[in-house]
Amino acid sequence: MKRLKNHLPTIAITGGKGGTGKTTVAINLAYLFSKQGHKVMFLDCDVDAPNAAILLSADLKEVKKVESFLPRFNENCNGCGDCQSVCQPHALLNIPEKQPLLFPEMCTGCEACRIVCKQNAVEPDLKVIGKILVGTEYGIDLIVGQLEIGEPKSAEVVRAVKDYAEEQLKNKQYDILLIDTAPGAHCDIIHALDGADIVISVTEPTPFGIHDLKRILELITFLSSKPTSNILINRSNLTKQKQPFDEIEKEYNAHILGEIPMSREVQLSYAEGVPVMEKFPEAKINQQFNGIYKKLVKVIT
Repeated sequence: MKRLKNHLPTIAITGGKGGTGKTTVAINLAYLFSKQGHKVMFLDCDVDAPNAAILLSADLKEVKKVESFLPRFNENCNGCGDCQSVCQPHALLNIPEKQPLLFPEMCTGCEACRIVCKQNAVEPDLKVIGKILVGTEYGIDLIVGQLEIGEPKSAEVVRAVKDYAEEQLKNKQYDILLIDTAPGAHCDIIHALDGADIVISVTEPTPFGIHDLKRILELITFLSSKPTSNILINRSNLTKQKQPFDEIEKEYNAHILGEIPMSREVQLSYAEGVPVMEKFPEAKINQQFNGIYKKLVKVIT
């Protein structure tokens, strides 16, 4: 995965564990950029459970289905079993002198069965594994990936979201791209993060938060795009743990971008699906978001 050809200043918001508030941070930063006159494209690459549109109360429409390879066997099949022998997810069951039995929900679309078949008996078929939806709210253009229930191939849907974004950039100009990733440190996170200029890892001052923060920061060091790595401590007054973050900052060459304390206003705006700065423009918590926004603007301009 490379950065988009029509490259924009790109900020990816991620987190080693779920529930740290990364999407809340992402949509409020997107709101700030839009409010200040920037044309914002926002990719929701948390395709297993996309909820950026919910937090913005945005209406979405489906624009594309995401499809993956599925084998279809023709009359050339002699039941040799070669396809089953190379099928790592065990999606094929060989039946002597008959066509293999396919379990489509287990197929990963690797095409090994087609490649190994000497009889040219495997033809490409397609199955829908996800979809892409779009919408606009508060001047933020959303592109949302959604994985079909029961499908394992989230990375392919993330890739499709970024490919769709590439196509849109040919027709419309933007000033900044924000990407909200899934939590964790696995394949679809790599696809979502790679190509970013800045990565913000949202964490919380708890043992689990600190443990999983280290995992995502280590992953970031392997990205070919070499983004600037930042830490944002959400719910910073939840505990008094401060020292670990100073040590982590040095160990992973990351920068503490800021802290966001627990806030009743954030909770209420979250529940209503409205950015906190829209719902409570005079709230003290907005000072923290504004400070983070100003730091980011200095870096990307």
